[in-house]
Amino acid sequence: MHDKLVILGYPRSGTKLLADAFVQNGYHNFGEFINTFSSEIVNSRKPYAKRMDISKQKSIQNFRMKNPSMDDIRHSNEMSQRVNIFNQYSHITPSIITIWPESFSMVPGIMNSLKGRMFLCTRRKNKYEQFLSRLITYYSFNYDENKPDKSVTVDMDMVDSLYISFLRTERIQDDIVQNGLGQNIDFDELIMGKSEIGFNYQVTSEDQHDNLKIHINNLKEVNDRIQQLQTFMGIE
Repeated sequence: MHDKLVILGYPRSGTKLLADAFVQNGYHNFGEFINTFSSEIVNSRKPYAKRMDISKQKSIQNFRMKNPSMDDIRHSNEMSQRVNIFNQYSHITPSIITIWPESFSMVPGIMNSLKGRMFLCTRRKNKYEQFLSRLITYYSFNYDENKPDKSVTVDMDMVDSLYISFLRTERIQDDIVQNGLGQNIDFDELIMGKSEIGFNYQVTSEDQHDNLKIHINNLKEVNDRIQQLQTFMGIE
């Protein structure tokens, strides 16, 4: 058991479910504290992050699509400010925080703030289904499963960007585990309530997408693009 933890995973790998399991056992959940793209800070004696209003998320995403370079600078500054806030409360124990892989490239010094924390790296065996689920939530902004998902038409440039981010996440996770800084957490075991994380927990949610394929209008095009990327990168 560790009293200071970090969840690191690609979206749709069970990060919220894992955080909730620790909350059930007395951990303070900082949430996606460094994520300035879709979360905002709730100031309290023990601050935490909550999901932004969908209209705010869409506004941020639209600005990024039009001005990606300027947006990188803006978000890097905002993320650095959040890291500074987190540093003031990082002593809280027991506690857990969720970090997305982009945080490492946009705020290189973030590892110093996470020093001494055990990493829990969430992974799914079925990477194809996870990636399709990620595409759907990216376009629907339905990360908290609070509305029915609608069908989406996926842009191939976004497939490229998100798939590269997906691979980068797993490489970061591999490096962390190989260096003894954390361990992998299997999504399927987690969602069945069988993950060995040191205590019993209740599963309070279900996998959001029972039939992923019906939610992507141009599924064949997406599949072909994924295959092209895998061939280019030498992935079987």
